[in-house]
Amino acid sequence: MYKMRFFSRQPAMSVMEVEGFSYPSEHLTRVQPKNLKLEDVSLFSVEFNKYFNAVYPEIIKNVLLFPNGFCFVNGVYFSAQNLKHKVKVYIKSLFPIFQIRKIRSAEYAVLLTDINSYNFFHWFCDVLQKIEAMKAYGVDLKGVNFIIPKNINIDLVTVASSIYNISFNFLQADEIRLVKKLIVIPQISPTGNYRPLLIRNIRDRFIGKYGYKSDFSRIYITRSKALKRKILNEEKITGILEKYKFTIVAMEDLDFDAQIRLVMGAEVLVGLHGAGLTHMLWMNSGSKIMEIRLKGDEVNNCYFSLASDLQLNYYYYLAEKVNANVPTQFSDFRVSPLEFEKSLSIMLAS
Repeated sequence: MYKMRFFSRQPAMSVMEVEGFSYPSEHLTRVQPKNLKLEDVSLFSVEFNKYFNAVYPEIIKNVLLFPNGFCFVNGVYFSAQNLKHKVKVYIKSLFPIFQIRKIRSAEYAVLLTDINSYNFFHWFCDVLQKIEAMKAYGVDLKGVNFIIPKNINIDLVTVASSIYNISFNFLQADEIRLVKKLIVIPQISPTGNYRPLLIRNIRDRFIGKYGYKSDFSRIYITRSKALKRKILNEEKITGILEKYKFTIVAMEDLDFDAQIRLVMGAEVLVGLHGAGLTHMLWMNSGSKIMEIRLKGDEVNNCYFSLASDLQLNYYYYLAEKVNANVPTQFSDFRVSPLEFEKSLSIMLAS
């Protein structure tokens, strides 16, 4: 038998502010990679000019909110467009139902997350943009009931709470929330894209809060301890990196504060396409980024776009995929040491 519990009513002014929130449309032109070759223009050209529509919250009434953040309103509510993906998400969303022991009720709640928000990159680059946008609009965030799915890393939530001085309300594994009015904040820009003012504000807040200056000016992030997407002959390039005074680090060895301290204020960051490059968020304008990325990949441009929007100098090196029939996100890579050193020296000398 389910037990019903009730939350106290939140301040009406905060609800009205969130409901009335909007963020304007925007056109932006990005700075091209510093070492762009004519034959590689097609890899990046789709990102050079972007237009983003204005954003408004979506109001949904009488929502059953599951622990994983999925919303049921006469069926499943989510934003996926692909039918196959919808079916997959629907089945996945039902898993927690066997753990449910109680139902709690709330007059209203605000949902910032989606099915990708548990990821380090998506939390900082998608979710925090929404918070920044609401602050820019003038919403009093202290009075807002932000709902967070149970699978979001508590360390990510804790640091956001500290930076923005707001509270988050975690969903529990054994309960459903019956929310009379759910305010869903959509993506401020399509994932992998950013509003330059907002993403720089995030950077400035963290630099202002932590105030660190890295002990290392040149950093290489290795994925040697990751479960997927590694450089199989990485030992061939670590010697080159050490020759150029790079510090080689696996982020898995460090807690979040140590990761920020390591990168904040560094002058050069190099790494294979992956979440570690999100740490460019803590670097000052004018710093240098080199992304090792798949040759011929015209899709995965999130780090090029992030570097441009943060006013960082972006360089790239194209690597060969080892597993030809495996998607980029799951494939391993090989790097030509000679070509890599050539690209690295060009970046450092510029």
